Amino acid sequence: MHIKYALGFSIVELMLVVVLITIVSLLSVPSYNAYLKNSQSSILSTSLTQTLARARSEAIKQNIPVTVCSADVSFTDCDTQSDWVHGWITFINPDRLTKPNQSDDIIAIYQSPYQVSLKASQTIATYEPTGFSESATANMTFQIVPNGCTGNHGRFVTIKNVGRVEVSRTACP
Repeated sequence: MHIKYALGFSIVELMLVVVLITIVSLLSVPSYNAYLKNSQSSILSTSLTQTLARARSEAIKQNIPVTVCSADVSFTDCDTQSDWVHGWITFINPDRLTKPNQSDDIIAIYQSPYQVSLKASQTIATYEPTGFSESATANMTFQIVPNGCTGNHGRFVTIKNVGRVEVSRTACP
């Protein structure tokens, strides 16, 4: 008489694997959320830095002032709020206005894909044809904080007097 053994896993072995996968998943979720918050603030600060560098470059290239401002909901005009949460507009600004003269003056539009708080010390940043920041723009700061941020995942973006942009990490409030 031959006894046949069933091939495969027992129910106990299968349940043990399910429990282990659940525990590992639960432990990794907080780390993944922190990674997402850090990535969002990093990507947004990089996008803002690139926009400011392009505005500076365009001001020098075209020998005309170029302004970056917080966008209103329609992305056709500058917003008067210091919250840049919707995004921003870059435009040539020969008359030194607080909004684009016409739609042809707009160089670029950036719409933020993230739910973040982006507060600035001013509503517009202007670069002179020399590449230096306008006196009102000097030492302008932007604080980027993802919603639900904890830890050290915020960013500060600062426009220096000479027009150079610096990015630094900051603790979430």
